[in-house]
Amino acid sequence: MFSTRTKLRKVYIMYLGSEKKMMGNYNTGAKVIKNSDENREKLARDMVDSWDDKDLYEFAVDKVEEGLSHYDDEVFDGEWKHFHGEEV
Repeated sequence: MFSTRTKLRKVYIMYLGSEKKMMGNYNTGAKVIKNSDENREKLARDMVDSWDDKDLYEFAVDKVEEGLSHYDDEVFDGEWKHFHGEEV
């Protein structure tokens, strides 16, 4: 089917709000599903449910790494020491 990176890239695109540009309009005359909080949560849960453990792990690591990249050295040092209890 799709590689892990392809799945993750699609999720990142959705996360960044560019999915409509990328995917186009899939409406085939059927009722349009409203982009509501409830429907977004359901679709997100269904998409994540389709991933295997490796997909979930890679996505989590990528998101945590992205978050850590915004820390300055002092905050990163505190996180490192809190988690590892040691210095580099």
